[in-house]
Amino acid sequence: ARRWASAQAMQGAGFLVVIGMGLGYHIQSLLETSSLRHLVVIEPHHDLFIASMTARDQTKLLSNPRFDLQVTPNPKAAAAWLAAKYRRQLLTQPSIAVWPATSRYAGSFVTSFQKEILDHLRFTRTNVATHSKFSTQWVDNFFANAESSVEDPGIRSFLPVFQGRPGLIVSAGPSLEKNVHLLSSAKGRAVILAAGSAINPLRKHGIEPDLLVSYDPSEANF
Repeated sequence: ARRWASAQAMQGAGFLVVIGMGLGYHIQSLLETSSLRHLVVIEPHHDLFIASMTARDQTKLLSNPRFDLQVTPNPKAAAAWLAAKYRRQLLTQPSIAVWPATSRYAGSFVTSFQKEILDHLRFTRTNVATHSKFSTQWVDNFFANAESSVEDPGIRSFLPVFQGRPGLIVSAGPSLEKNVHLLSSAKGRAVILAAGSAINPLRKHGIEPDLLVSYDPSEANF
């Protein structure tokens, strides 16, 4: 446990996520390293966690202010909890280690968790980049459109127009080119609602949507 903890400490991460608590010897060794400011442990087996509580007095470990623990067999829930609670740390210094025994008794959990947390980080980074690029423009656009927004009749005016007709929401993607020809037979019988990026493929096939919905502040989109 000490050798493994020393190898992790050599990475120099101040924030570390460990998958697998075991009996806690490696966790205690990690907390004794001076470079580690915060340690999060995710244990995928409730029974193993209870066994560790039975085998050892974990009071010192659980009361450590630098330590946090999540016990769940659900990798998606574990990743969501971690991303919500430690988003800033994961974005600035993501460091995840797997206790070797965990790969043997919960290999599928480890694989799924790593994929889920990577998806969370990608999504968050995309959001941060989007807000960084458009935040000022969003405010400018809001005030530029304020007057026309007040006078606009709003979405309620459409409620009686399409009553009793099914709706088709068309978005851009690989399947659109494959199935777009089917939409021509639906024109006039169903409400065709296009997301902004789907308008060009539809028009290329001579299909005029009933509604276009776009939420993009850029000049190019306008």
